[in-house]
Amino acid sequence: MSAETSDHTASSIPSAATPPAPTRAAVAAPPLFRLSRRGRRLWVLLHVVTSVGWLGLDLGVLALGVTGRWFTPGDGELGVYRAIDLLGYAVVLPVALVAGVSGVVLSLGTYWGLLRYRWVVIKLVLTLVALVATVFALLPLMDRAVANCLAGGGPGGAGNSLVAAPIVAGALYTTATALSVYKPRGSRRRASMP
Repeated sequence: MSAETSDHTASSIPSAATPPAPTRAAVAAPPLFRLSRRGRRLWVLLHVVTSVGWLGLDLGVLALGVTGRWFTPGDGELGVYRAIDLLGYAVVLPVALVAGVSGVVLSLGTYWGLLRYRWVVIKLVLTLVALVATVFALLPLMDRAVANCLAGGGPGGAGNSLVAAPIVAGALYTTATALSVYKPRGSRRRASMP
């Protein structure tokens, strides 16, 4: 064997110090459970409709909040804030819960996983923050605005908050939607591999 051939052979063999990069199949664990193709499509449809619907409902709450705060004098305020309250409990909360649950089902039933990719983790955190804020901040604000209007003093500080809260929530939902569309690369496990 010539020196040229032996050099080429030696350089093409990976050394023990630098193992080859793992393939996607080696890194990705199988899903917790397997969704059929039809089942996955139904869950995706449910998730997209409720997630985008949640954003649309947020814009509706914002429009009603602006109307109630600045464009509805006297007795009209009560009607606007009762509509916001009804919308919050009857539509926003159920849609938010279905969006969150369907997202978790999809992540556990597909190769994306719940905690495998950064974008999924960020989207999960944003959804949990939005759900907690809806239950413990937005719904009580809606109740307070109605109670203040019934007492005859207008919505009070709750009126301003019912304008600010949907703006912040809209930013969260838009970010989560962008993450779903663009799916930025980056596995959480990649950093821990040698």
